[in-house]
Amino acid sequence: MRSSVVVATDNPEIINALSSILMKKDSSLLITKSKLHSIFKILTQEIAYLILDYELDDNSNLELINIIRKIRPNLPIIIISEDNSEHTISKTAEMGIFYYVLKPLQQEEIEKVIDAAEHYSSEQRKMDCIFI
Repeated sequence: MRSSVVVATDNPEIINALSSILMKKDSSLLITKSKLHSIFKILTQEIAYLILDYELDDNSNLELINIIRKIRPNLPIIIISEDNSEHTISKTAEMGIFYYVLKPLQQEEIEKVIDAAEHYSSEQRKMDCIFI
């Protein structure tokens, strides 16, 4: 089954790296620069997971994660960031972030993370079907 992935970034390097990986997996890639648009996509489409470019100077990152957790509590969220501060990493871990990737992206690491997120999402869909 083809999975849909929301990538919230305006960074062309991240878009190119993720596009090449996700095309091999036959995933539908939905790229958005707007955090509001990413919430809309999550509300209106069956999204397997979210990849969020966590910008250091953007204070709305944590708010976005809180909103998404309320809408889709089990949605895997992968954060890509250059912020390696203990505070940020522990704060996002408390929020149930699936994985925290540090920039610059390492091809092998991001491929493994995407595989894990797809597997987790697939298992969640199976569980949702059981409880319906």
